[in-house]
Amino acid sequence: MRNRGNRQARINGPAGFALAILLRLLCGPVPTSAGVLAESDHTFWLMVETIPPGAAIFAVAETGEAGNQPIGHTPCTLAVDLNWGNRWFKKRWELLTVLSPDGFCRPRLQPDGGYQLTANLRISKEGWKPVPLERAIAVLANPGKDWHGKESWPTKQGIQLTLEPAEGTAAPPERITAGPRRVVMAGGGEGAGKVETGSVTVFSRLPDAEVFVDDQPVGAAPVELRLRAGRHVVEVRAADHSPSRREFELAPDAALSFEAAFSR
Repeated sequence: MRNRGNRQARINGPAGFALAILLRLLCGPVPTSAGVLAESDHTFWLMVETIPPGAAIFAVAETGEAGNQPIGHTPCTLAVDLNWGNRWFKKRWELLTVLSPDGFCRPRLQPDGGYQLTANLRISKEGWKPVPLERAIAVLANPGKDWHGKESWPTKQGIQLTLEPAEGTAAPPERITAGPRRVVMAGGGEGAGKVETGSVTVFSRLPDAEVFVDDQPVGAAPVELRLRAGRHVVEVRAADHSPSRREFELAPDAALSFEAAFSR
């Protein structure tokens, strides 16, 4: 910390300001002084629903293997965060970074210069046939030099599946029940009546990442949060990284899932 502070002190003043601007142009955006990451360039939301509900959603790796723990249970809305670096006075459109729970979403650059986003999932519920799902969920057209084309990008998509009863076979129960810890933070006061709630599942690829909800610690990721409906701030902190912060409005009965994004 001392070295970092000394380094920051040395670049103060007019010369330091010019150097900071040059570093930003060469290396891309940096975290703010508070260490909070900027919003993603674009966020796409994928809503997954099944009949019957309550099916576990697993991310499928490029090897074809499903993850060991579900990234959500239907109905659930999964966040796909998209970012491009700023270098040499322009965004690098062809250098796309995609962040999604367990990496379920993968991009593919198309011949016309756009990107196709594909969801790679496995839907599983005990007593019902598992469903492998590899589906194109969005196309991002090349925004052009002025980036006006970004205004036409989709922001959400829905997938609805009707499960079929299994023929004497079922997914292993441990694949269904295994999942993030659950923390309930939606208690109502005396005489408050029914409390409207929603759930938020937070993942992290960094070990020992700690999750805070509205400045209250809830333990290590992954964790499923049952929160009162309304506006909340979730911050994920990991050693030697700037915190990942997301502010959102949680609708009653909504289920959100996202992965923390840390600066390198």
